Amino acid sequence: MEQKSFEEVKSCWGEDDEELNFLEEAQARREGDRSKELLKELQRCQFVVMRRMVIVSQVAVLTLASSGNVGLRVAQELCHVTGWAQMKSTTNFGPQDHQSGIAMGMSQDCSSGDKGETAKGGAKGSGRKRSKGKKGDSEPSQEDLAAALGVDQFEEPDTECPWCQVEYTDDSNFCGSCGKPRKALNCYNCESHYLKGTRFCHSCGLPRQGMPNGNLQAQNGAFTAGGHKPLGPAPFLGPDSSPSARTIGPDPIYQDQLLKEISELEMQEYTQDGEEGLPMRDMCRSVEMALDEPYNALVHRLRGRLVDFRGRCDFAASEKQRWRGERIQLREQCQELQTQIEEEKDKALQKITHQANHSLSVSRGARAGRQSVRLAGGVGGHGLELMEASEQDAGAIDMATNMILRSRLGGFVVSVVYAMIPLQSDVQTISSQFGSGCGTFFKFYSYLLLLALFAALAFGPLLVMQTVEQWDSFNLRMCGTLPCSLFIGSFYRSAGTQPEQWQSAVDLRKSSNGSLAVVQDIGQEAFDTQFAACPMVRYVRDCRTFAVFAGIWDNSSGLSPYEVFTSSWRSLPGTQNQDWVIYSRFADMVQAEEPWPRCSVNSSAANQGFPGSCVPSGFQLSGRWFGTTSFDGTVPLHGFQLETFNASRCLAQSHADIRNMAGGISVSFANSGKELMLAFWYVFGNLVSIIFAVLFVLGWWQMTEAKYNFEQFSEKLEPLRWSSLTLGIWNFGLTTDSDRTLWAQNVASQLRLLYAEEKEQEKVKSRTAIDQNVLIFKRCLGFAVNLAIIVGLWISIWICTRDRDYLVELLGGFFQDCCSAAGVGQWLGYNLAPLMVTGAGVVLPPVVEILTQLESWPHYLHPRLNIYRFFLGQILTAGLYLAISLELLYDLPLWTGQDLVLQPLVEPCGYYPCKADHAGAEVLALAVTEYGMMLLKPFVKLALAGLRHGVKYLLGVRGGFLWPEFQIQDDAVNVIYFSALLWSCLSTVPYMAVIGPLLLYIHFKWLRFSLRYLTRRPFLTDTTGLLVTLQRVTCINFVVLGLLVMGQLIITVPYEPHCGPVDGFQAAGQMIWQLELPLKAAWASAYDWTLQNRGSIVAVMLSLMLVLWMWHQVSLQTNRSVLEQMSGVANRHVASLSRELWRMERRNDLLKRRLEWLEGKAAED
Repeated sequence: MEQKSFEEVKSCWGEDDEELNFLEEAQARREGDRSKELLKELQRCQFVVMRRMVIVSQVAVLTLASSGNVGLRVAQELCHVTGWAQMKSTTNFGPQDHQSGIAMGMSQDCSSGDKGETAKGGAKGSGRKRSKGKKGDSEPSQEDLAAALGVDQFEEPDTECPWCQVEYTDDSNFCGSCGKPRKALNCYNCESHYLKGTRFCHSCGLPRQGMPNGNLQAQNGAFTAGGHKPLGPAPFLGPDSSPSARTIGPDPIYQDQLLKEISELEMQEYTQDGEEGLPMRDMCRSVEMALDEPYNALVHRLRGRLVDFRGRCDFAASEKQRWRGERIQLREQCQELQTQIEEEKDKALQKITHQANHSLSVSRGARAGRQSVRLAGGVGGHGLELMEASEQDAGAIDMATNMILRSRLGGFVVSVVYAMIPLQSDVQTISSQFGSGCGTFFKFYSYLLLLALFAALAFGPLLVMQTVEQWDSFNLRMCGTLPCSLFIGSFYRSAGTQPEQWQSAVDLRKSSNGSLAVVQDIGQEAFDTQFAACPMVRYVRDCRTFAVFAGIWDNSSGLSPYEVFTSSWRSLPGTQNQDWVIYSRFADMVQAEEPWPRCSVNSSAANQGFPGSCVPSGFQLSGRWFGTTSFDGTVPLHGFQLETFNASRCLAQSHADIRNMAGGISVSFANSGKELMLAFWYVFGNLVSIIFAVLFVLGWWQMTEAKYNFEQFSEKLEPLRWSSLTLGIWNFGLTTDSDRTLWAQNVASQLRLLYAEEKEQEKVKSRTAIDQNVLIFKRCLGFAVNLAIIVGLWISIWICTRDRDYLVELLGGFFQDCCSAAGVGQWLGYNLAPLMVTGAGVVLPPVVEILTQLESWPHYLHPRLNIYRFFLGQILTAGLYLAISLELLYDLPLWTGQDLVLQPLVEPCGYYPCKADHAGAEVLALAVTEYGMMLLKPFVKLALAGLRHGVKYLLGVRGGFLWPEFQIQDDAVNVIYFSALLWSCLSTVPYMAVIGPLLLYIHFKWLRFSLRYLTRRPFLTDTTGLLVTLQRVTCINFVVLGLLVMGQLIITVPYEPHCGPVDGFQAAGQMIWQLELPLKAAWASAYDWTLQNRGSIVAVMLSLMLVLWMWHQVSLQTNRSVLEQMSGVANRHVASLSRELWRMERRNDLLKRRLEWLEGKAAED
């Protein structure tokens, strides 16, 4: 039968071998199943996607039936996404016109559900009915539809054959002379009317039938050459056309009723019972009709369907419990299968690598592979696999092996870290119940909790050693309301004689009447004896070291050192920085830092003791010398003392020692007086925890940033903001009517914001110079107001910290007189500064939102700007208080006057044994107040919401109680800020490594409770942007914390000799070098060289970072441009291959039908 068909074709078409070869090739392609399976799979996926879009479009219809512009844009983009419809607005349609219908043109499959009649030879069915708008409107004509579609007119029927110029007979589909098919007017697939001059259906994109190519049109003069440029591969032409014409002409496929029936049967294979063949048609029609006034009944019907979908959601919720039971088992099975797959991949890759590395015919195999691809393409199917197997070479395979091994190792690390993340079940429950936005926030919180747990693991050895040793005496000594064992000062173990020991010689205190009283005085003889043994003296003022003296002078004149240091500094002999030196701290003397500048001792007045008129660099205060009971300078609050050095090794034994100190040669100690292993575990906990946190956060941010950039780049290539919002925001987990109402309001508000943003972008293009200046002024004004608020907070915090003693006394007396609660007033006065810092976190969020709106930033930037500005305000306000605490810890005045803002409350001036304990208590107080405010914030929001509801009720506004919204941005910034405070406490309060994760866990559960019972759920769509913003802030947070921790390793912290695990005269890193470590000498040399050349190293690193950044930017721009080009090429290839698959499949079937028709016609003749 097949052979007979070919003989008849030969007799009809002649002996053209090229056309016969084409028929044989088409018949061979029809026999291959590969292209047919691919086509069916493509159609199946297309129908599934469109069915889902029908549901979402109906939801959008119900939500936005009252918003004309919004509904119009959603309908346009939904139809544009699939390519099944094209709509264009022909009038300026505003929100007030939504009752008058939509003035837009839609393709035939979107504008009506009536199929009409099939056009036969152009004589029938020139158009279909269109749904009417207002009552009384006439049915639109074909010209109206063409105008709505933005084209000149629809295609008109031919009167004569374009091939042989013979007139057609009535009701004939073929030319009576040449037998060529007649040009069809309606698409046989969707029955849309063809546009004039086009070769493809404007609705479904399928090629049209019976139209010759442009060259024949121009040669024969039957048609006007022009129209749209044909897309896809060149279809088949008749035998009379030239070879050049065959490359661009359309398919000579005719339309008949049998082909239409076959198409409908094939579409039924991919649709469910009760569904139509083209769901996209119903979707477009539903969107248009629901926004038109006469179709309100359709809206009610769609609401009924929504109720049905809600019932299905309830059924899905009931099935959720069963799914949870199966989830763990499925995960285990997936892990096992994934492991097996990776093993099989490795085996296959190793085998291929072995074969390729021992083969001499790789290049020849590559050429053979390219040839076999063409052969396999004709048979249909496995050309890609053949090419991949043949064109491999050894170097590429080895590189692929390394990449897979690396990816496996990275995947293993990621899987291990993911398995360690706590509270994953809670995160998944929150995501399923309250949406992906809340799930993303709580997942971010769980990652912070993981970092806190790792810090607890790193500090574990140190805390275990300390707890075991001080278990019996943990609560014996109290530092205020907390045990002193919590602070770093109690982490002390002696390992021999201390290199730093001081003995009190003269001690003067302030009496009750304001004068100075002698508490201790060893006398002139004893002081002179101790000074002769070691000429070093320390001056302590208000429990803080003010100056340290070391010097050698000739005592042949009988001058008493006791008189010089207590009342006659002007008589000091020798030359400064040659015979004697003065430092602010003992650590500066040991490290040979810059001493005090030269001063004239003769300028000191009578009765002035050490240091007289000598002051450190930048010092602006006077009256700080030591004096006797007749002291006329600035009286200290807690008195002052002179102490002599009585350690086993004296640092000032000769003039050479003094000159070395002044010349910058540091003093080294063979052994430390503290246990080295305890110091090692302290450094290990701080260093390892912060390194892991920084690396984890940077890697996490890199992955999320890549995903976010991909989404942004995809949005630029194909902007679908309206449809993506509508398609991505629907959540079937909405169970209550209030959630559905809030969801509808949120969708409507976001879509209106998008519409307003587009209008704003249009205004930006037409913005004048005056508008630009006004905008700049508004933003500068907003920045100035924001800065003024932060400066005001700084001034308040500064005053509350500096005048703490005065506030404690004032508020204590006030509360005592008011309600006999002096303790409350004293506590409030003492903690007023940290309370001010915490209160800034309550004031800044609404202020920041108002300023962002007043500055007229784009709406999509508001959430990110609010997060950045809120976090920056929190960090700046807290940074001032943390800087004051660090000033106390390092004993380095940061402000003018060379006095500390916080005076150290160490014994005997206070109840702390060490300055580090006092500094740690200040940071801990800030963390505790912030944590208390985080717990109280939901109640505060609930109280404000109740107050607002009460005011509305009094004003006569009735309605239900509106629960406060769960503010993800504010809570996220609070969590990041609180985690920063916890990490800041680790160096001075190591037990916070264990207490911190417990506090985060409690707050995590509290936020979940408040989300469920105290607030209403938020509705977010840009979850990736939110996560990236939070990760950027977290990266800045942990990088700064890492710099502070590294500073503690290379900067000397002046601990007291009996406080802390690290020496107070050398950095922690220098102390750790005293351990017996591998390659100790090499590491020590590298460390010393780094310290000596740290300026050059920093400059080189900054230059290298600049070069790397510039290289990265160039590479990024190049990749983006290449990706844009590749994306365009790939899209064109996909479209071309899709049309080629369809064309081949249809051509096989149609040619078979044509042969049967020719056989039947021959039999009739």
